[in-house]
Amino acid sequence: MKCLSLDALCLACDGIVSKQALSKYERGAMKPSSKVLIALSNAFEVSPDYFIKPPTISFDSIEFRKRKSFSPKKLDSIREIVRYDIEKYVEIEDILGINPEIPKMKKIPVQKKEDVENAAKEIRKRWKLGEAGIVNVISILEENGIKVILLNDEKKMDGMSCFANGVPVIILNRSGNVERDRFTALHELGHLILDFADSFSEEEQEHLCHLFANEMLIPKSLFLEIIGRKRKNIDMSELKDIQNNFGISVDALMFKAKENEVISEQSYRRYFILRRQKKLEIADQSNALEETPTRFERLVHRGIASDVLSLSKASELLEKPLGIVRDQVSLL
Repeated sequence: MKCLSLDALCLACDGIVSKQALSKYERGAMKPSSKVLIALSNAFEVSPDYFIKPPTISFDSIEFRKRKSFSPKKLDSIREIVRYDIEKYVEIEDILGINPEIPKMKKIPVQKKEDVENAAKEIRKRWKLGEAGIVNVISILEENGIKVILLNDEKKMDGMSCFANGVPVIILNRSGNVERDRFTALHELGHLILDFADSFSEEEQEHLCHLFANEMLIPKSLFLEIIGRKRKNIDMSELKDIQNNFGISVDALMFKAKENEVISEQSYRRYFILRRQKKLEIADQSNALEETPTRFERLVHRGIASDVLSLSKASELLEKPLGIVRDQVSLL
């Protein structure tokens, strides 16, 4: 999870364990003392239980936005982070006697662009979203059985998606921009549910997942009703109004206008030239209310209130100091 070499791990443990001993632990030739186990736990920022409990999560498949600098080692790191977080999720659900039904993520075949638009329409219908803007994308994903895990330091990726024991998972890296994070989360949802024909290249699949995320944020029919079917020019104030109501960036709205031939390819290129030259005043939504997964923490507090979870166990699951967890509890 930490991508540490043995030398780096020795330093992280303040030198109380040798590189040779660590190598023996890895091979199962020797077990660490309690002192070393605590040092390892601190270095890896996990509880000692992590080293004792056998892994229970396996991955059926995994998809993510590939980057040239994204090494297999880093992918293994993220896979283990996801495994650890999902194991904790499964544990609290077991403690509470919750057996959530695994959402039916039946792949939707995609042969053409219209199939992606119809897929978004189908998901919106299935999730009873109508044509309104999505107030909180992460909450909607969690309500529909998709586990969302946040990363805060993976600069080489925006998001990825996978299945853990059949459970759909979206891993989202914080960008500092709420609109971008919302778009990325729905882009990864596209990777989970769209079954692309073999004729589509990776680049084309990414483009279609962009189209899917865009359509989820604001349906084509509603967008055309608001903006019109053919425009020579669009005023920035029109786009800002849609941006505020639907939580979608002006860039994404211009992309949608171009994709649906509301504006010409030339107008679209001109927009980005002006954008690069900073001649357009684009509303900054980076200070908008940040969206965060809440279901896991809510289940932990439910366990506390139901007297089936001790504060110390809650502290371990939430990875927060016991004092902070105690202060957050306010039973009614």
